[in-house]
Amino acid sequence: MAVAAVAALHSYRAGQLALIMYGEPTRYLFVVRTGAMELLHGAEMIEVLEPGECFGHPSLVSGLAPTFSVRARPRRHSGASRTAACALLGRRPRSRRTARIAAAAR
Repeated sequence: MAVAAVAALHSYRAGQLALIMYGEPTRYLFVVRTGAMELLHGAEMIEVLEPGECFGHPSLVSGLAPTFSVRARPRRHSGASRTAACALLGRRPRSRRTARIAAAAR
C-alpha cells in the first residue's frame, strides 16, 4: 500500500517544528512532499530532507521520543530581470512581439 493512499496532509510554516528532539513520540511517518525540512540535533543542522524523503520512523516504530528535531526550511527564491536572465542563458532579449512571431514560425 502506498503511503499517499493512507496519509494525512500536514503543512508547516518556515521555522515550525514537525518533531521535537526528546519530545513526545511521533504518531506519524512523515514524507516530505514539497519544500524541504531540516534534521537537527540540538542546534546543529545534520541534513536537509527534500521531497520524497521521510522522517519520524524511528520514533514511530520504537514508541520512544525523537532523537532529532525536524524543522520546516524557509523557502528562498531568486529572480533575475529578463535582460540579466538572457545574459546568463547566453541569449539576446527579444520583444514579446518578436518572441510570438518566432514561436508561431515553429
